[in-house]
Amino acid sequence: MFDIGFSELVVLGVIGVVVIGPQRLPEVVRTAVITVRKIRRAFSDVRADIERELDLDDMRKILHEADMKAHINQLNQDIMDLDKGARALGDDIKTDLEHAYDGYTPEDGEAEADTGVEPPRPTEKTAVTTDAAAPEPPEKEPEK
Repeated sequence: MFDIGFSELVVLGVIGVVVIGPQRLPEVVRTAVITVRKIRRAFSDVRADIERELDLDDMRKILHEADMKAHINQLNQDIMDLDKGARALGDDIKTDLEHAYDGYTPEDGEAEADTGVEPPRPTEKTAVTTDAAAPEPPEKEPEK
C-alpha cells in the first residue's frame, strides 16, 4: 500500500522517540498498529461487499441476456415454422390453380373444371360481335 523503506522507518522512530518519549513509544506504536489493522479489515470488508454486489449484478445480467437469447431463438424458430407453413400453403394453392381448369377447352363451353366451379362465360358486354358491318352513325340534321 505505502512504499516505506528501512531508512524512512528509522526517521519515523527517531521522531517518535523525540516527540512521544521513550516510555510511551511502545504503547503508541501498539495502538497505531491495532488501528491500522482495523482500518485494513474495514477496507477489505467493503471491497469484498462491492465485489460480491458486482458479481451478483454480472450474474443477473448474464442470466437476463441468456433468457433474452433463448426467447429470441424461440421467436426465430416460430417465424421459420410460420414461413415454412406459408410457403407450403402457397405451393398447394399454386398447384391447385395450375390444375383448376384441366380438361377445359374454349370450344367446350359446357365443361367444368376439377374444382366444380364453372369457368367464366362471356356476357353481352364482353361478347365480340362478328358482324362485318359496323353500326352507322346517326344522320345529322340539316342546319337551318
